[in-house]
Amino acid sequence: MSGQRVEDSKENSNKEKISLEKELFDHAKSLVGQSFKDDFGRAYIEIVVDGHTEIVAIESQDFKHFLSREFQNHKDMLISEELVRKIQFNMVSQALYSKNKRKLYVRLAQEDNAIYYDLCNDNWEVVKITSKGWEILGSGLSSPQKMIFKRNNNNRPQVYPSRTYRPTILADYIGLLNIKDEDQRVLVESYLISLFVENISHAAISPYGEWGTAKSTFCKLLKRVVDPATVELWKLSKKEEDTIQQLSHNYLLFYDNLSGINESTSDLFCQAITGAGFGKRKHYENDEDFLYNFKRCIGFNGIGQVASKGDLLERSIPIELAAIEKRKSDEEIDNRVRELMPELLGYLFDTLVKYLQEKEKGGIKLSKEFRMKDFAEACEIISRKIGYAEDVFTNAYSRIVDLQTELAIESNPVAQVITLLMENNKNVEDTPTKLKNRLDGIAETSGINVKDKTLWPQNLKAMSLKIKESAPNLRKLGIEVQIDRSSARRRILITKVI
Repeated sequence: MSGQRVEDSKENSNKEKISLEKELFDHAKSLVGQSFKDDFGRAYIEIVVDGHTEIVAIESQDFKHFLSREFQNHKDMLISEELVRKIQFNMVSQALYSKNKRKLYVRLAQEDNAIYYDLCNDNWEVVKITSKGWEILGSGLSSPQKMIFKRNNNNRPQVYPSRTYRPTILADYIGLLNIKDEDQRVLVESYLISLFVENISHAAISPYGEWGTAKSTFCKLLKRVVDPATVELWKLSKKEEDTIQQLSHNYLLFYDNLSGINESTSDLFCQAITGAGFGKRKHYENDEDFLYNFKRCIGFNGIGQVASKGDLLERSIPIELAAIEKRKSDEEIDNRVRELMPELLGYLFDTLVKYLQEKEKGGIKLSKEFRMKDFAEACEIISRKIGYAEDVFTNAYSRIVDLQTELAIESNPVAQVITLLMENNKNVEDTPTKLKNRLDGIAETSGINVKDKTLWPQNLKAMSLKIKESAPNLRKLGIEVQIDRSSARRRILITKVI
């Protein structure tokens, strides 16, 4: 008889446990909005906190703690972590196998001809900018706003923008950046406002100069306008996956005090600037990948120009800073930033309204060709809207691109040797083997150690890759490189066109 009572007790206990699980699962569903998966199959959900809506990853610690708190309040008792995790797991499954899918952004988004800027404040408010004006949207349950932003611990809130501002507000803020000439001024002012245009690739800005030129301050002050963060400047990690994670968590990312950028990191930055997919293993015991796909705004500073590889040089804007005779204290700068920021944001948003109006008309035709055409067009439009004459930005940017071409040639021994080869030749046509032998000979005569594999290609494949890499910059110097595959034996043609 006692055995029967034990069995009955176990059965009742199991029924109570199942009943509690169902009650808590139903309660959890009553607390949340839509669950969905993002572009990469990660599960997210809308939750209501203090009258506003937030987005959290369902598998995150934040959501687990949210459920635990709500369950304890609901039942007035402690709920085991095991039960919370079980409900969390079931909610992940529902999200992953639902038809709901949503693209999520960090800080800035551009959809349906509108720019959205996440203020990252406690109320999850967003600035919506269109050709008709700008407004601040709330995230309450009655709000028509679709939640499209995700956040992380590095995001800090931005202040509310002001509808009124002094006429000199942009000049007053840029005056904190140690700008030394008019070319730099139009480049930096246009670049800063263009950072709010999310759907284009942005050149990497690269302030450099000797100690005492406020390079780090320059980067911090741009970061505070666009993407306020707890960590404003980063050290470059030796691990690529760390850099990818940093990029994924920040819309605008600055790397501080670099002495150089190696080839693999340079390639990674170029991919992040133009938009690319990245992956890393979720767990070492299985084959699942954790996928990223993003387009980011990047900057870096150093004593000298830190970008040396041609592709990154062509996608960067170097800003040489002069030494400061009388430097302001950090406290003085912080106080000035707090004073100017609300007015500055209002001015920038009004300028973006004018930019969107111009884009609705079809944009403009640039007077010069650039590799980063969309970026150049956006900045040229913006420069006109803030008072510069036509082509002031375009001409300043063109001078930067020409300088970067020279630097790209200087940093590429193969390109240097090809320019030497063409000093006394109008046309050169050879097989890859013969051309490599000729280039090897000129390189040795010029003092280049052709045995050093870090400086000089050691085989035909490596030489062909370097020649292809050099071609865009050589073309700007009037040297055209073509590879002829029409004959049985491949030939490389190098022609001086100007």
